[in-house]
Amino acid sequence: MMKAKAPTTLGSVIVWSVISAAFIGPGTITTALSAGANHQLDLLWAVVFATLACIVLQEVSARLVIDTGLTLGEAIQQRLGPAASGIKWITGGSVVLGCAAYEAGNILGAISGLELILPASRALLTIVVVFLAGAILWSSVRSLMGWLMTGLVALMG
Repeated sequence: MMKAKAPTTLGSVIVWSVISAAFIGPGTITTALSAGANHQLDLLWAVVFATLACIVLQEVSARLVIDTGLTLGEAIQQRLGPAASGIKWITGGSVVLGCAAYEAGNILGAISGLELILPASRALLTIVVVFLAGAILWSSVRSLMGWLMTGLVALMG
């Protein structure tokens, strides 16, 4: 078995910066700050539960992949057979809705930040942010997105 070598190139820094920016976006930061300011420690149970649930689910999924070589989806398909089709559609729909909600939070967080520095209406800022995000994602220049996200992560840090 070959040992994995840690990437040391600038490209790996960009990749991890994009992942960080996608995971901890402006919506996450804005929501966390607002919830903390408004509710103080009342929601600590939700943070603890979400953290433990995440650890358990990821650990179980990792063990499954290591032990069987199957992804979680493949294991469900193998175990349930034809009945897994409905589960696949429910899971896929949940993922799409979750991603849409997460991105909406990021967009709203970006708008909240822009409102602090730009005297524009919330509707106009929403259109601009959505258009810019869509243009970057649909462009063929992926490195532009990587550099942009790296810069934004550095700016937020």
